[in-house]
Amino acid sequence: MMLAKKKDTGQIFALKILKKKVLYQRDQVDHTKAERAILQGVKHPFIVNLKYAFQVRCTSVWPRVERWPRCSGHTAECEH
Repeated sequence: MMLAKKKDTGQIFALKILKKKVLYQRDQVDHTKAERAILQGVKHPFIVNLKYAFQVRCTSVWPRVERWPRCSGHTAECEH
């Protein structure tokens, strides 16, 4: 997990980075797709909201969710 700041709004997000190669090696593709579908459809005060999901250079999948108030981690500037 990393913290990312959206350049145009300054909003902070938690960024989960998944490597496609590792997902395939560990047979986690279906699990990851199910996680994305669940996070897209669930709106609950105790579950973070999925805001964006995107791919970079066809090697990683980066779901971006709202930041938990006590979340800490590395920071990154993101334009998406």
